[in-house]
Amino acid sequence: MQKKANTSVRPLGNDINAITWYEFWHPRKAAALAAEQDYNDRVFDENANQDDLEADMTYKLSLMEKEFEEKKLETIKMITITIVFAVVAFVLVKYV
Repeated sequence: MQKKANTSVRPLGNDINAITWYEFWHPRKAAALAAEQDYNDRVFDENANQDDLEADMTYKLSLMEKEFEEKKLETIKMITITIVFAVVAFVLVKYV
């Protein structure tokens, strides 16, 4: 014979010390479920916090990479200009 599970969430007693029928009839299971739910909530919050930190770090790393590429292009441009002026100066000194 199958037992019907009590799924009532209607509180018993006054509002201050209200418990559900499930907590009244199965206090250990209810405490275990509450502890597991608290653990799952904490893990969810920690994972959300970790995701935020990873997103911030990815954004900062992309900005740093962008700045590095800009500085690299600027350095290459300055080296190219210096080489062009050196060649022009060499040609002027050598042939003029």
